Amino acid sequence: MAEVDMQHPAPRFAIVGCTNFAVSLTAFYLCYHYLPLDRIVAALHLPTTNAAGDGVGAEGAVANVLAYFAGMLNSFWLNRVWAFRATEGGIVGQGVRFVVVNSVSLVLGTVIVFVLVDRLKCPELAVWVPLAGLITVTNYLGFRHWAFARPAIPDAVARRA
Repeated sequence: MAEVDMQHPAPRFAIVGCTNFAVSLTAFYLCYHYLPLDRIVAALHLPTTNAAGDGVGAEGAVANVLAYFAGMLNSFWLNRVWAFRATEGGIVGQGVRFVVVNSVSLVLGTVIVFVLVDRLKCPELAVWVPLAGLITVTNYLGFRHWAFARPAIPDAVARRA
C-alpha cells in the first residue's frame, strides 16, 4: 500500500472534508426531518408544500443552507489551522475569501437541491450525497489556490533579496 504524504494539503483536506461531510449530513438530516421548515419557509416567503405534500416547496433548500453553514464553520477552522496551515495571512482576508468560495458552492448546491429535491421530488439523500463530492472538489481548488494560498512576496522585498 502506498504511503500518504501528510505534508501535502490534499490528504489533510480530505480528512477535514470527512468531518465536514459528517457535520453537514447530520445537520441536513436533522433540519429536514425535525425543524419546522414549513414555518421557516413561510416566514421567508418562499414556496411551501401543502399538507398533502402537493405543490412545490423549498424545505430541502432551506435545510441545505442550514447544513452548509454548520459544515462551513467546522471547515474554516480545520482548513485554516491544519489542512492548509495558513497562519501567515490575515484571518480576515482568508475568512472573506473562504466565504466567497463557499458562497459559490452554496448557491450551486442549493439550486441543485431545489430543482432535484423540491421540484422534481428526487430522494433528498440521493441528491445530496453525490452533490457533496462536486462541492468538495470546487472548494479544494478555491481554498488551495485562493482562500488559503500563501501570500506572495512583495516585489520590493524580492528585489532586495
